[in-house]
Amino acid sequence: MKMDLKAKINDGVNVKINDGVKAKINDSAINQPEYYNTGKYEVISVIEDWELGFHLGNAVKYIARAGRKDRDEYIKDLEKAAWYINRLIGLTSNITDIS
Repeated sequence: MKMDLKAKINDGVNVKINDGVKAKINDSAINQPEYYNTGKYEVISVIEDWELGFHLGNAVKYIARAGRKDRDEYIKDLEKAAWYINRLIGLTSNITDIS
């Protein structure tokens, strides 16, 4: 029976670490940190559903967690989001059709 990705993650992800030793990661702080789950929707689910890609996905991630992961890092998180947006603008400024 196939298990979807979210079920695999929630059940714990087997990872290979040094010398072939396997470990199971099912720590909610890794799989679903609370600062990405403060509303109805988990940030990664929105990023994947909307197919935002790397740059916009990271911008959304930093906006969503701004001040939640570390209250003292609010401005830094927004600056990181702006960096990803500005980088994407720079990469696509010569492209007229982005559909």
